[in-house]
Amino acid sequence: MKRIVLFTLSVVAIGGILFAAGKQESSGLDWPKKAIQVIVPYNPGGDTDFNARTYAKYLEKELGQPVVVVNVSGVGGTLGSRKAKDASPDGYTVLFYHTAMIVNQVTEMVSYGVEDFELSCIAAMSPGNVIAVNAKSPWTTLKELVDDSIKRPGKIKFAADIGGTTYVLAMQFLDAGAR
Repeated sequence: MKRIVLFTLSVVAIGGILFAAGKQESSGLDWPKKAIQVIVPYNPGGDTDFNARTYAKYLEKELGQPVVVVNVSGVGGTLGSRKAKDASPDGYTVLFYHTAMIVNQVTEMVSYGVEDFELSCIAAMSPGNVIAVNAKSPWTTLKELVDDSIKRPGKIKFAADIGGTTYVLAMQFLDAGAR
């Protein structure tokens, strides 16, 4: 599992990916005929939600149909991704997600992954996660933080979204401290 997690972190983090629910055949040129639901598996206000709403605004103009963003948050994005996965594969329900889907599969929070969806587009790309510390902390480099976490296992607090990519980072710190 460790190799898979390290591989996951070594690829460029995707800021947002639009997936069609399930695998589907081409629906022809007369799509869409009704509103499209975009499931964002997080609460409103975050980056994923912001990006999905921005895309929805322009897609609505381009497609001539309403594009409605629906937030289905919980369990590191698994509730929303499950809702999209279980939707009819008719092109009217899409999932706006990112690399946390891979983390959820690797950590066995879900029994499905990217391969169970049809990729529609890559909406945004990110260079990865940022680790930040309080300005008054004793660390000025990541190496100092890592070294201190190894010297003092269990003493440094790390905030993370369970099941998200930040969770993998936190687990790597814990793993390094256990060695």
